[in-house]
This record gives sequence, structure tokens and C-alpha cells, in this order.
Amino acid sequence: GSLKLAEFNPRQLLPRLGQPVPNTFDATVLKTLALETQLTGNLSKLTLDKLKIRLDDSQLQGSLNIQDFKTRAVVFTLSMDQFDMDRNLPPPETKTVAPASPASKQTVGFPLDYLHALNLNGTLKVGKLKVAKLNLKDVNLMVFAKCCPKSNWQIRNWVVRKCGWYNSMFKLFGFLLPQRGGLRQCH
Repeated sequence: GSLKLAEFNPRQLLPRLGQPVPNTFDATVLKTLALETQLTGNLSKLTLDKLKIRLDDSQLQGSLNIQDFKTRAVVFTLSMDQFDMDRNLPPPETKTVAPASPASKQTVGFPLDYLHALNLNGTLKVGKLKVAKLNLKDVNLMVFAKCCPKSNWQIRNWVVRKCGWYNSMFKLFGFLLPQRGGLRQCH
């Protein structure tokens, strides 16, 4: 069947649902959201075809296929005309912090269990992307993340450590390092 959500204001809806409104650098973002898609599925899978989402000035189109709810296997092909990440991120903190001495530095870990649970395969193309005050054009992000059984230590020449193996074009949060054309989790 088809699903169409008429344009609404997420900043007004979130408090009504008992959810906080995200703190964004630009208070004029997250004021317009609309969605339209064709749905097919059953109790184990869901497909969103002809997906169209409008968030403020950005248009997202494509398809998203949850192939299996149990394994959370998601395949997607999405394209977005433009997105200004800087406007949607929280404003920088204005606190002044004294520089830390080398002995007092602490490593902040990323919740790797979250990454271990990912089961993604897809592409996201963005025509114009602004992030960290950089204006990028024709950005193509390919995502492939899959959890593997703990007993598997090598898969098709990929280095596998513990449970996770990840293939991506980007170094994420400093806990993944390039390895044979992709990325591997480091412990």
C-alpha cells in the first residue's frame, strides 16, 4: 500500500510525543517534514519503494528494504539533493576548558556493541553537502556493515576481530583503521 504523511513541524510534534527537541545550531531547521512511499512487507520484512522525504530544504529519494527484522538486515539506495549538516548539529560548547596534561588525557570509547549489531548494505548520494564548514559536491557514501559469528576469524581475506568486520570508504571515529581496502575494528 501507499503511505503519505502530509507536511508537519517536527519541533512541535516531538514534545507532544514526550521527546526532546534536538538542540541545533540553527533554530530554523527541523520545522518541515513530509514523507511519501509505497509499502510492502509482512511480519518478517518491510520494503519502502519510491521513498520521498522532505526535511526543510532537503529532498531524499530512493528505497529502503528491511530484509529481515530478526537480523536487522537493511539494504538501501538513497539520494539527497542537498544537506547542511552544520545547521543541524548542536551548537559548539562555549565553555573554556584548561588544556589537559598528557597524563590526564582519557580515551573515550565508542559503543562497539552498536556497530556489531549493524547489518547494512547501501549507498547514499548527496548532491551538495555542507559539513564542518566544507562545501562538498557529488558525495557518494557506500555503507557495508555486517556482524559475523564470533567463531569466524576470516571472511574473504578480511581481517575479523572478535565479532565485527566493516567495509567503508570512511575512517569512523578513530577506532577503525584501513585494512585491505576496507576497515577493521581495532582492540
